[in-house]
Amino acid sequence: MKMHRHILRRSATEEDSKHKLRLLAAFSLIGLIWLILTAIRWGSGIPRLHAAATLETQPVVIRPGDTLWRLAIDHGPPGADPRRTVDTIRRINRLSDTDLYPGMILHVPTRANQLL
Repeated sequence: MKMHRHILRRSATEEDSKHKLRLLAAFSLIGLIWLILTAIRWGSGIPRLHAAATLETQPVVIRPGDTLWRLAIDHGPPGADPRRTVDTIRRINRLSDTDLYPGMILHVPTRANQLL
């Protein structure tokens, strides 16, 4: 019978160790997820969205055939790469895609802001 009690004690100790290992793994996973989310937030455009929101903008009513590319060329800095202006327009207006519809009102940065 003594041998049987020893096996039971070891089994309980092993279960405690497994439980502690699971807890450690769970907290490690939570910490890793927090770290990843923090890194994503730092690398995302959240601070830039705030900066873009402080830009001076002008409203533009979209007409049939208008594109973000054309708006970028018309309203962006002369000779500049329109891709940066397209990105700025998308961020200011929180556009998830490039679809524009007639009558839609977009806010575009003024040329003076983009020259800074």
